[in-house]
Amino acid sequence: IVLGVTLPLTGGFEYYGHAADAGVNVRGRQINASGGVGGRMIRVLFRDNRGDPGTAKRDVAELAGEHNAVAIIGPLFSDAAIAVRETAEKHRVVIVSPMSTNDAVTRDNPWMFRVGFNVKGEAEGIVDFQMRAFGAERCAIIYDQRHTFAQGLARQVEETVKARGGRVVGTYPMADES
Repeated sequence: IVLGVTLPLTGGFEYYGHAADAGVNVRGRQINASGGVGGRMIRVLFRDNRGDPGTAKRDVAELAGEHNAVAIIGPLFSDAAIAVRETAEKHRVVIVSPMSTNDAVTRDNPWMFRVGFNVKGEAEGIVDFQMRAFGAERCAIIYDQRHTFAQGLARQVEETVKARGGRVVGTYPMADES
């Protein structure tokens, strides 16, 4: 049984890719050590998409088309997961995106799955915690404008703060590591 994996193993998100990679390796070994799935061993094929949506799309096409993967873990994040939607549907392969938060990843596509919050749920959790734990009624939002995830989360946090009666005193996009 071929399980495909496309993760950012190099580049700016490699930390997350290596964490997911380690989990897949451990679980794959456990399943095979206990006799596999219905007596069939799992073969895991890894690809490094560097966090790039185009590379992730190419990886999915290769893993599903050439290697007949029954499912693919990754891409990790929403931008790349959105990019592989059509390819997953074309090849009829299940995609599990462990960290995608954008609802567009799974919308109207039975082959796409994500694990975890969507942006709205994540923003609600952040705002609830700040208001409850610290009594915050005002906030400033600082986010990394290079990533659509951060842009969307910043917008959703602002909406949630306002909906809860709070006030956003400033929104500050940053484009570098400082």
